Amino acid sequence: MNFYCVRHGRTNYNDLGLCNDDPARDVYLTEAGIAQAQSAALALREVAFERILVSPLPRTRQTAEIVNRYRIISQRLVMIRSGRA
Repeated sequence: MNFYCVRHGRTNYNDLGLCNDDPARDVYLTEAGIAQAQSAALALREVAFERILVSPLPRTRQTAEIVNRYRIISQRLVMIRSGRA
């Protein structure tokens, strides 16, 4: 079994120098982040994923949807919340 780890693309918070671990905050991929996800999709186009796991953060789901629009995406990966704003 092979595992592929991909980090989400660049976000509006990256551009502001901010960190976020709250799924309720409006953190989304920028145009650069979308391009990064599309580049990952191109690089991984020949890989037959069984499943894609993402955290509950919208930017991770957005990245996963770009990387692979036609497979099951699960939000079973839960991050440890840091308690920071």
